[in-house]
Amino acid sequence: MASSWRRAWRVAIALSVSVSVVVSVSSAWAQVPVRSFAVLAADAALAVDHGRLYRAANGVWVEIPVAGAQPRDVTVSHGMLWALAAGTGTQSGVALVLRVSSAGDLTLAGTVSLPVGYTPRSLAVAGDTDWLIAGGGSLLRDRNGVVTSVALAGPAAVSVRWMPDEVVAVGRADGSVSTWRWGQSRSVAREHLARLIPGVRGTLVLRTDGAVELGPPWVPPLPGAHPWLPPSGIVPVDAVVLHNEQVVEVAADGRGVLNADGHWQPIGVTPGPPTALLATLAGAWSVLADGRLCALVGTRWVVRVQALPSVGR
Repeated sequence: MASSWRRAWRVAIALSVSVSVVVSVSSAWAQVPVRSFAVLAADAALAVDHGRLYRAANGVWVEIPVAGAQPRDVTVSHGMLWALAAGTGTQSGVALVLRVSSAGDLTLAGTVSLPVGYTPRSLAVAGDTDWLIAGGGSLLRDRNGVVTSVALAGPAAVSVRWMPDEVVAVGRADGSVSTWRWGQSRSVAREHLARLIPGVRGTLVLRTDGAVELGPPWVPPLPGAHPWLPPSGIVPVDAVVLHNEQVVEVAADGRGVLNADGHWQPIGVTPGPPTALLATLAGAWSVLADGRLCALVGTRWVVRVQALPSVGR
């Protein structure tokens, strides 16, 4: 595979609009990523931990060697697992976008030539040949080998998410997030925003009181308007919308709630401090601080993958 990484891709660098919406959030994914997780199922999950790539196998994390590159991020898109790696040695200055099978087989989807000094940190996949990479003072988008660079004023970009309706959410090093629809700009800030979550109704706004509002995020609700879902009774660290439009939220202490038909009900406490929630067709998953993956079975969290190898070293 190393030889194919050296393929020369035509790259055109062009400046685009700057992000103009910045709202303060307290969310794990807006921080500098040391760990990253992507889940399709218990036997189809990836993790990046301190520059190492892992896959889930028989309930434990197994390292996948990546020659000539350092893994930086993993994500799920179009029913596939993806990874971002920064080239090293002769591949310095290049980002590698990889498809990863549940068995750990790597397929090079493409390479992206990086600006001098650029540090790729996070990957979002908009299509098979359409990728966004966050890092430093700009956001890169590679569509069919043509790269657009969007200059970002303010704190460094450390994460990116591609949301429904072409909404882009960029996490900053100070914990804030910038959000806009690709090709457009907005200047309306949102208060009490915990994070943005994708759902079948589009991009949703999770408030710090656990209420959920319909997007787009730059359009503030009308005075006196009720949110789509009322406050949940917890201060969420994360939330996910399942395919049946049920919403799951968890708090920093592991307490969780589930909303079905507009009513919140408590669910079991996670078996450790949660850092993020992930959604698959099979349901909700919680990522614990030690790297354990837990599936929500009924109203109970069940550990499906044990802690990362680095824990306890």
